[in-house]
Amino acid sequence: MDAKHSAPTEAINDIQQIFDLMNWDNAIIALFIAAVGFPLIYAFARLVRGICHHRVSAHAEFVWHKVIVYAGSVLVIITILDQLGVKLTTLLGAAGIITVALGFAAQTSLSNMVNGIFMFWEKPFEVGDMVEIDDKIGFVLAIDMLSVKIRMLDNSMLRVPNNVIAKENTINITRFPIRRYDLEVRVKVDEDIHRVMSVLKDIAAKNKYSLDEPETWISLRTFKDTHLDIHYGVWTQTKNYIPLKRCLGAEIKARFDQEGIEIPALQVPLCTGPAKQA
Repeated sequence: MDAKHSAPTEAINDIQQIFDLMNWDNAIIALFIAAVGFPLIYAFARLVRGICHHRVSAHAEFVWHKVIVYAGSVLVIITILDQLGVKLTTLLGAAGIITVALGFAAQTSLSNMVNGIFMFWEKPFEVGDMVEIDDKIGFVLAIDMLSVKIRMLDNSMLRVPNNVIAKENTINITRFPIRRYDLEVRVKVDEDIHRVMSVLKDIAAKNKYSLDEPETWISLRTFKDTHLDIHYGVWTQTKNYIPLKRCLGAEIKARFDQEGIEIPALQVPLCTGPAKQA
């Protein structure tokens, strides 16, 4: 028989020897452990998640679900390998070598995991909060061990690695029940500043989203040759922040037109460079 035909035969013989050496009783038991163990783990994880749903934050609920799934899966896998006769000491030694190798190859992922653990304990935000990270605003969809997923205001999804969040300034917009919307209002320098402030105060008082307490903040910020800049801060419930932001500017413009208060036009610099040659 030539080499071309002997190679498949040798492979079949090797496979046959493996099957002959296999302890089929242990293999069937290991298969039973896998068939029963993994579904039980996922069922128990869902049960714990349901119990924790109204007792802890969504972030903690998610983390506990993952811990149960991962820890239970590792326990089932170790039990199956032990049933098949695999020496766990050898397996743990090989796992240690692989872990060291992966540690050098996946330093970024490990950094994300470490920062994810710190975020779990620190809780700068939770699932459902509106946050601003690196000038990007959206709602937190999920907080994983490697990243945070955010639903942007245009309904797109942004994935931010945990190590990026650790380095950037993060603003939790919805952490507190009320917040202030700050706006810079510019009027001409010859306007009566007390009258302008009185009008702004009345606008805030009549706005359906503004709060009477804390009091609206109105102060003169800058005094220029041609205009005055007024700091205008209106308090509102956090859930009404965006509706207030949408309507307040239009209300100021309409009321200023009614009261005859002028908003200075932007000064566009004229081009003084040399004319282009024909």
